[in-house]
Amino acid sequence: MRRAGGLEAYRKGPVGSYLSGPTYVIWWLHSGLNGISFWGRPEDHDIRVITSALDAEFDPGVARHASIIDARYMDGVDPGAFDRLARYVFAHREALSRVHTGQAILRPTGLVGAVVAGFHAVLDTIYPVKVFAHPGPALDWLGVSDDAAVLDELDGIRAQEVGVSPVVVALRERLAERPGKMTVDGAARALGLSSRELQRQLRASNTRFKTEQHVAQIRIAKTLLLETSHDLKRIAFEVGCSSGQHFSALFRESVGVTPSQWRAQRSAVLATSVPGDSAELRGSAEDR
Repeated sequence: MRRAGGLEAYRKGPVGSYLSGPTYVIWWLHSGLNGISFWGRPEDHDIRVITSALDAEFDPGVARHASIIDARYMDGVDPGAFDRLARYVFAHREALSRVHTGQAILRPTGLVGAVVAGFHAVLDTIYPVKVFAHPGPALDWLGVSDDAAVLDELDGIRAQEVGVSPVVVALRERLAERPGKMTVDGAARALGLSSRELQRQLRASNTRFKTEQHVAQIRIAKTLLLETSHDLKRIAFEVGCSSGQHFSALFRESVGVTPSQWRAQRSAVLATSVPGDSAELRGSAEDR
């Protein structure tokens, strides 16, 4: 697949190309298969671009095709982003049913996986949708041939867009297990490297150990703020901060608001997000 030069370039000729962003790749492998690959925590502005790109589904002459949503590498769900995508899919579900032969969703593990798996159930989609933990059965269900080639190409694109080495990926997994509680030496030992080699690999990927550690702390803090009722002192402890004050300063420096402000903002969005009753969602979509 060729990389599209931007949103408009993708929309003019999507088949055989892909459009990438900070947490996603939207791609159209050939006339019979397209999809979206997500990672990290897609935000509202990411979904704005994706929904604009998805309008290419409705261009004249588009053949019926299978679709894959690969969410295996997501580690969080932003309520505003979830709401925007859900409303787009619901508003266009009849048009999508005319072009989709089926859609396979590859889910991550844990609570994020449960949210992803329930996405289309909430929307009562009217085209075939099935959730899978592994890509092989998903491709079999879709009737996609040459599975290995499809997976290799998509994994290659994702790795290219993420732009990090396997060592950095492995480090991020270790930091997620013990946020704020690992040293460079401890991380290097866990990865079977010397501290000097780990730092060299990080420099080659334009990052630093401290940066990666802070990113891991903030990512997990956001999940705890959104998905639990823990107070800030407990969350600070969970992400390896020495005090609530230290945690608040780190969070504000990274996100731009305090943890309490961020939790209140996201909770307000979640309270008005996708209703569980499809009739309510239908009404809000028709009112626009």
